[in-house]
Amino acid sequence: MIEYLCKLYSLMEEEICMVEEEVLFVDEKPEDVHHDQCTTKTRERFQTLSTASTSPVWLRQGLASVVIGSPFSFGALISKIKEKLKFQTKMYKSDPCTYMSNRCHESLKVISTQDRLLPFINAQLEDSMQFLRQMREKIPKLIEGDQQLYQQLLEDTRSNTDIQNFYEPLNTRLESLKRDVAVYTVKEIRRSDFTTRELQWTEESIIGTGSFSTVYSGVLSRKEEPAVKVALKVYADLLTSDNVWHFIGEEQALRQLRHPSLVRFYGTNLQNVSEGTKVMIVLELCMCSLKSHIMSHPVNAPARQPDEVARRKVLVWAQQILDALRYVHEQGFVHQGLKLENVLLTQDETVKLTGIGVGKFETEAESSPRYLAPEVLEGRIYDSKAEMYSFGLLLWEMWYGRIAFGTAIISRTEHLNGLRKGIRPSHIEGTNRPWKIWQEVMEFCWSGERRDRLTARQSWEFWKQLQKERDSESLKVRPKPPPKPSVSKAKPKIAPKPVKKK
Repeated sequence: MIEYLCKLYSLMEEEICMVEEEVLFVDEKPEDVHHDQCTTKTRERFQTLSTASTSPVWLRQGLASVVIGSPFSFGALISKIKEKLKFQTKMYKSDPCTYMSNRCHESLKVISTQDRLLPFINAQLEDSMQFLRQMREKIPKLIEGDQQLYQQLLEDTRSNTDIQNFYEPLNTRLESLKRDVAVYTVKEIRRSDFTTRELQWTEESIIGTGSFSTVYSGVLSRKEEPAVKVALKVYADLLTSDNVWHFIGEEQALRQLRHPSLVRFYGTNLQNVSEGTKVMIVLELCMCSLKSHIMSHPVNAPARQPDEVARRKVLVWAQQILDALRYVHEQGFVHQGLKLENVLLTQDETVKLTGIGVGKFETEAESSPRYLAPEVLEGRIYDSKAEMYSFGLLLWEMWYGRIAFGTAIISRTEHLNGLRKGIRPSHIEGTNRPWKIWQEVMEFCWSGERRDRLTARQSWEFWKQLQKERDSESLKVRPKPPPKPSVSKAKPKIAPKPVKKK
């Protein structure tokens, strides 16, 4: 600590020696201590102190006091060390707490005098005082500037239209510059997570096509790591200022969000070609979408399937979707494109959400208005509750194995008018009705009023309750096997032969 204070505050070594002498040799006369010898050997004594760092605190303190304060020869020093340590050991063992308390008080008495502390404190506070003086000089100027700005606002006679016409071009120009900087950052500064050689795929291995990208199946091969089958999402257009925010938003969500029910993100690959930069995102490879799995086997839907095992499978899928939504919303993200097409299924039939951070409600309003909440279609402010509306429709589709509102393309205006009238998907006659909790969660989620909808966490809690009910119900209705007939291993008794009378 002494060495640290010396470096931090540049304390004079002579002053340190004087403190040690006054505290540790209070029973000796001042003329017995030679300050010149103390000063010339201070550094060596600091090293001696450091070598005893593993000793008990009372031993280190006693050794330090003797080494720092002793003016005698080495032989006399050894003798004095033994005498001093013997005395201090006795005092320490008799009452350690009292001994250390007394030593601390003696040290504080020496260093807490005004002539020692005041100059040091003043020197340390000088920088802070200088900063405060500068702030004091600037405050009147800041007040004057605020007053001038306030007066200018009062005298500004421009209308809101004039102000908007003046600042909108500036805002547009700034937005354009931000996009250009983002493109330059991605192209020139960003590094790919993988090289092109580490990714193997062909143009024929297409597994899906969307508005902005095409997905291929491929293989990720890295040195000293096993090869992994992956999905390669290749942007349809080269990186430009028009799609750079799309890429940055998607990558940010993929890198930040980690959950068992979200598609795993491996990294990105940026390929510089002659025309520009091609963007590729490497993701977990899944078997298919939940939409294709359910719609291709509608007879297996819970509404048409009396088998409890098949129903419970759909129940687990819905619970996994809710768990993922709960996590995504708590992390501050909104999917903005929740539909069965963006829910994938792995080989072991585990649900994986994809497309988070990619879609925008505004874009979906033109392509898939059937899954959007009324406030989104009306252009009003929305939040995660709008996504829970979409989840309510997903529950209906998962139960009945049908597309909500039919397969016909619905115009945005007609669909919104129907929602305002309270039109929602209804029960299909001749099929099984949903479980009570399933029905309630579904209807609460697709409510026209945002405040009436459940959050993802609330729905998830209801789903756990439904899971418990189904578990207990399956135990009640489980048929008991008939008891096996007991087989006796004892030999059958032989009836005694009747005795013939003579």
